[in-house]
Amino acid sequence: MPDENDLREIEKVTEDVLEEHVADGSLSATEASAIKGATAHIATEIIMKSSVRFSGPLPPPSVLEEYEAVCPGSARDIVDMMKEEGRTRRFAAKCLAVAVPLGILLGGAICLSGFYCSILLAREGLGGKSIAAIFAAVGVVIASVWNSNSRKSKPKEENDDDKPV
Repeated sequence: MPDENDLREIEKVTEDVLEEHVADGSLSATEASAIKGATAHIATEIIMKSSVRFSGPLPPPSVLEEYEAVCPGSARDIVDMMKEEGRTRRFAAKCLAVAVPLGILLGGAICLSGFYCSILLAREGLGGKSIAAIFAAVGVVIASVWNSNSRKSKPKEENDDDKPV
């Protein structure tokens, strides 16, 4: 894959060849300068268009091979990191799948116990305290609904796996 060093090499070779042609009279200095500028532009375009982009947890095999050539064992490390990240995401999804229903059940239980306490307080003739207990129970419901809606309305953050590298 071409890089900055390749660009410099192309420019140097082009300059040497053009100097030879100017020296033997087959090109004028103006023509050589125009060719040099065009060659540098074309080389830059080639390098820019040959860059590699990919998305997903793993780079393409050719890129992994290049990592392995530069640093032996790095391809295995990259694959191991991808596997560990997958395990972590699956574990987090399982925890969330358990935590949400459990939170709903516990919130409902707190709410029902608040209503029950308010009924008991009202039967004992303590109207003000029963109203406070009802407000507490309703407050739990409102807070849980508010929290649930605020999470849904937040814009989703970009997933790192979908970003081009």
